[in-house]
Amino acid sequence: MQNQILFLKEFNRLFDEGHVYDCLSEREIIDEEGNKISEWSVTINDIEDFMKTL
Repeated sequence: MQNQILFLKEFNRLFDEGHVYDCLSEREIIDEEGNKISEWSVTINDIEDFMKTL
């Protein structure tokens, strides 16, 4: 999963929460300057453990 910012003013159509994935671009692993984008992996257990701390 990658974070993306959606700028609603840039869409040619009405934003529909039911089709939010239609608005996202493909996953990128290299940035515009040719640098590898930092990535890490977490398990579901890691996420569940974190959620317990909230």
